[in-house]
Amino acid sequence: MRILILSLSDKRHMPMIATYINYLESKKISYDIICSNRYAERQTDFVDTNDHGNVYEINMLFEPATSKLKKIMPFLLFREKALQIIKQRKYSFIIVWNENTAAVFSTFLARKFRNRYCINIRDIYTHQLGVRQLVDLSINNACFVTVPSPEMNTKRPEKTLCVYNKDFRLMNLMNQKSSFQVKDKPIRITHLGFYFKVQKGAQNIVDALGNDERFELYFIGQGFDTEFREYIEKRGYKNVKVAGAFPYEDTAKYLNNTDIINSYYNRFEHPSLQVSFGIKHSYTPMLCIPGIADENTCWGRLSRKYGIAYLINDKNICTLADDLYEWYRNLDFEEFKEKCLEFNELIDGSISDLYEKLDLLMEDIENE
Repeated sequence: MRILILSLSDKRHMPMIATYINYLESKKISYDIICSNRYAERQTDFVDTNDHGNVYEINMLFEPATSKLKKIMPFLLFREKALQIIKQRKYSFIIVWNENTAAVFSTFLARKFRNRYCINIRDIYTHQLGVRQLVDLSINNACFVTVPSPEMNTKRPEKTLCVYNKDFRLMNLMNQKSSFQVKDKPIRITHLGFYFKVQKGAQNIVDALGNDERFELYFIGQGFDTEFREYIEKRGYKNVKVAGAFPYEDTAKYLNNTDIINSYYNRFEHPSLQVSFGIKHSYTPMLCIPGIADENTCWGRLSRKYGIAYLINDKNICTLADDLYEWYRNLDFEEFKEKCLEFNELIDGSISDLYEKLDLLMEDIENE
């Protein structure tokens, strides 16, 4: 038996595949990974062989294009090369990583692997009409579908399993937090991610906390070092630091040096933000680091139940500086840790449900 993890993403953007890899390796099941290569320093296809199988990285580094055909071509070339590998390796089951991969391979999966693949949906996929139909085709013919949020709708609830994000790789890189920061230093607030997704939310935060000596704000990720830098420089905010895209391993470095994780999104910016439970949301309970959230989102509603994030709404954003400062300074670490452990039980329970489903599937495959 050989399993395939198939993804259009590169490995930097797939930390959650550890959820599946941990399962496969614990069961001593061989698996391959087919993913993209988007590293500028290596513009070729690449194959790495390890004790568990092969990792195929297919080059998808391309210049931004204006015509639709030029935008589509790299995906079609990736599909062609991946299908050649799939036909040669004869997989028993495919784990399809993210909705874009499900769309690109939808007709092949429905025709050749019906009920012998699952899909890990990472984001809302209603933004483009053609993509939505292709993803729906994949979902209809999948064995099951996982989503990272209980509020994410795939239109097939009988096939859908909520599996919360848990970054196993990051846990191995982090220092264990044992207390909150001492009171004579500024509170460090860190946001990791893409600027284009949180433009308005990031502006709201710095406008509320900019030049307040009680806080140091860090925004790190693609776009923050360019567009967002212009925004903060025009307003003269001295307590805001920005940096661009970073390697995954640096996530631990940034989070080891923060007091609050900024997971606040302005919910009107992107349709998925209202119902998402993203990787950075899971960092708060997993690492026992307080968070900031929009109260009118799935993460806000979950964190309200467990009391592990400060919730922002349209009214209290105006008094955020004083309110957030008092909230953080009054937190008791041991009480907060207990709440995080309770939330982590919810996360671990969802992963256990996935593993039970995989157990049944692997047993059926063995008995074929």
